[in-house]
Amino acid sequence: MPREKELYRDTLEGLRRIASEKYGAKMLYTSAEVADLLGYERRTIYNQAKKFGFVGGRTTLEKIALVLS
Repeated sequence: MPREKELYRDTLEGLRRIASEKYGAKMLYTSAEVADLLGYERRTIYNQAKKFGFVGGRTTLEKIALVLS
């Protein structure tokens, strides 16, 4: 069974805090929302959609945290 990265839990906790302040309780986020959460340009997120785990134009905070940790 693969081990999770060291910073994964801290990154996920921080993302959840920021996301709950901005968007309330949501499970899926669009590329525009992810760009806003991370402070990236929307184009950057769109170009790396596969890396961030977008399916049907939406992704979860867990997938984002995995990429960032």
